[in-house]
Amino acid sequence: MSLDWTTVRHFERAEFPKDPDRVSPDVVLLMDEMREAAGVPIIVHVAWDDSGHVGDSSHYSTTRDYAMAVDFHFVGWPLLDQWLFAERFPWNGIGLYPHWNAPGLHCDLRRLGRDHPHLGKRWWRDADGTYQPLDRALLKRLTA
Repeated sequence: MSLDWTTVRHFERAEFPKDPDRVSPDVVLLMDEMREAAGVPIIVHVAWDDSGHVGDSSHYSTTRDYAMAVDFHFVGWPLLDQWLFAERFPWNGIGLYPHWNAPGLHCDLRRLGRDHPHLGKRWWRDADGTYQPLDRALLKRLTA
């Protein structure tokens, strides 16, 4: 199912770098819904991307037709506010990235179920690039 970009109110096709036609319409429409509710611009860093990610990344895979993930940030919002806002939407995975040039989020619509034991996965990536569970260190950083 391809997306009719004329139905997207707050994003242009070109705002989804690399190959916007390989991004799940559900991801694009959910981002559009978030942008409507946020009332501020959202900058998409990447959605579909076949480089720099693990083999079965939600950004691409040989086992699915579309990217099910997007990396982005809300213009002018602290990372804590971005995260809490994103939790209001039905993302299955949310990662926090405080060390990006513009700190932001990875959100995805990963498959859930018995074959995917990490239901509702949440994480953050530290300065060394190590993935961490949400913890006191992150919360202190976000509220400092």
